[in-house]
Amino acid sequence: MILIEIIVGIIAAAILVFVARKKDVSFWRLALIITALIYVGFALFGKQWDWLPIEFGGVLLYSFFVFLSFRFSNLFLALGWALHVVWDLALHFDGHPGYVPEWYPGVCLGLDLMVAGYLTWLFLGKKRETLSPR
Repeated sequence: MILIEIIVGIIAAAILVFVARKKDVSFWRLALIITALIYVGFALFGKQWDWLPIEFGGVLLYSFFVFLSFRFSNLFLALGWALHVVWDLALHFDGHPGYVPEWYPGVCLGLDLMVAGYLTWLFLGKKRETLSPR
């Protein structure tokens, strides 16, 4: 079943990349933070108050990658997207701890990896003036 979820995530990423292909890098920075905030929303909706500090910790962690992309290189943004897979699978695989829909981590895995791959390709292969680190 997870293969179908990953494929759905890949398709969603392809649509997102197509729609946002002309956007500036700030779109992808904001999107990474929103991706982390979704888990905060799941914890709030599921009334899992004990997990809120952990989920907010994820928001801080991925915001740090956004900061690094401002300060040093956009490749840190791509790395943040790639490492978000660890958050999906290590903490939330199969709907663990009960407030995350079982299908969500697989979809997020496909989306995160595709976006990370796209951004890596973009930043390494197509150095655009509008996508500078600042």
